[in-house]
Amino acid sequence: MKELNYEKKLNINIRTLLFAVLLLLIYLTSSSYAWFTAGAQEESSGDIAIINAFILNSSDEPLSSPQLTYTGSTTPVTTIAKITTDDPGTPGEVETTIDAIVRTAVIGEWSGGLPIEYGGVATVTYQFNQTDWLESDGEPIGEDYVYLKSSLAPGPIIIFLQSITFSDGLPSEYLNETLTVTLYVEAIQANQAGVDLWNSESPTGWDPLT
Repeated sequence: MKELNYEKKLNINIRTLLFAVLLLLIYLTSSSYAWFTAGAQEESSGDIAIINAFILNSSDEPLSSPQLTYTGSTTPVTTIAKITTDDPGTPGEVETTIDAIVRTAVIGEWSGGLPIEYGGVATVTYQFNQTDWLESDGEPIGEDYVYLKSSLAPGPIIIFLQSITFSDGLPSEYLNETLTVTLYVEAIQANQAGVDLWNSESPTGWDPLT
């Protein structure tokens, strides 16, 4: 799977910003929509709630950007990332009562200014939980969003990323350099209005409300 190049990385950042702006415009221009925080209690079929989502490590603790050093090995490196809407900083407290639809994006960057692709070939691939997540059509992880197949209820924790593999035959300049992996997550209310908002970019067959 090809890794995100600079233009695609910029595209995801722009789309994330546009997503937030779009929801703000919906809130300002339509009386049929409401913009809630994660703890919102009111719902209706026309509301789009922004839900706080959290990225956790294998110990269910907050995960910062993983960093992996390339030593020449192509053995997959176990790198667990999980998604939940239950704040790990407030155990026992309900962060939200609203089911969410969720999508994630992954961006990798090498130290030393090295390109994420070398000669048009990916320097790294990501292995994710394909049972619960769906790649965008024709765009593997690292090039576009990956969508949770079903809605996510408050409380459960879903594994997303499972391991990372360095490609075989990387040039010597990559040896002992560090790959920093940044994960992004977006979650909104699991209703038809939310699905419609993402449908133009979602993969074929993505139907999280069924």
